[in-house]
Amino acid sequence: EERYATDRLRCVGDYVEALCGPQGKYRDGRPLKILMLDDFFITPLNGWTCGSSRIDSTAAAEAYLKSRAPRGNISAKLIHCYHEFTSQSGLNIQLGSGLTEQQTAEAANFVREPSRRLGAIAMLQKDMLSSENSGK
Repeated sequence: EERYATDRLRCVGDYVEALCGPQGKYRDGRPLKILMLDDFFITPLNGWTCGSSRIDSTAAAEAYLKSRAPRGNISAKLIHCYHEFTSQSGLNIQLGSGLTEQQTAEAANFVREPSRRLGAIAMLQKDMLSSENSGK
């Protein structure tokens, strides 16, 4: 069950490991792209841990996903759909924002990148979809 940001990233990492493991579709080392769009349950990338990895940036989350592939011909891109700001009255506001125009362009550029176009997959992790699948 996914309840926290670390659960979500670990779950996707487990999937990557299975996909690239001995019985997986990408066990032969073919190129694989992982595009993950997530707000991690409206959680900042502020140093939480996943396994033994410290997740304090998109690069750290991407490195974690790549580390889960036993045979590593994989590239990963995280689009963290999260924003945080302080209101004029001093209230800290955190929100899952959906995709901005800039994030959409980053994702599209990653998918279009010619060096590893074969084997591209996109994983869209949304709290709503996760809740629907778990029967909530």
